[in-house]
Amino acid sequence: MQKTYPCRLYFIYSVTDLFLLTYGCYLILRAVESVSQNWPTLAFESGRYGKHKLKSWFYQLIIWLFIVFLAKICTFSFNLVFASFFNYLAAAALYPFREDPKMELATVMVLIPILTTSIQLWWTDSFIQDQVPCKDSEDLKELSISLVSGEPVKEERRAHAEDFDGSGVTADTASKCRGSSI
Repeated sequence: MQKTYPCRLYFIYSVTDLFLLTYGCYLILRAVESVSQNWPTLAFESGRYGKHKLKSWFYQLIIWLFIVFLAKICTFSFNLVFASFFNYLAAAALYPFREDPKMELATVMVLIPILTTSIQLWWTDSFIQDQVPCKDSEDLKELSISLVSGEPVKEERRAHAEDFDGSGVTADTASKCRGSSI
């Protein structure tokens, strides 16, 4: 068996966390959401908080931490089972740095974690946020533009702005448009 170096191990864990952990979290989240629908008191949809926002958010946070814990266990187990294969891949990926250990260390400890963590956060955010498409995107866009430009909102749109909270979005429109971009 080939010797495993610390830089290779860190590289392996960074990359497997990106792919295996993120996908594992996605699968477990969807399974938990699906199973929870059978019990109305435990049912939830990721990113939707209802009228008890803090309580729902905390409930979903606890579920999410449990999901990440399970996915970490699965990823760690997978890394143990396929350690020699991953060690070979890490050695091949880090081969260009074989003559410069400081560059290898900087790449593995700084560059790779920045890239993998950024991608992982982006992917995770895309599946844990509320997935309801925005029905009133034109209302939201017009209201945001008029608030930024200082121009008055058209009369037919003014009714939507009555409960404006200062964020550029009415509470009604924001509740319909969570997770969408303008």
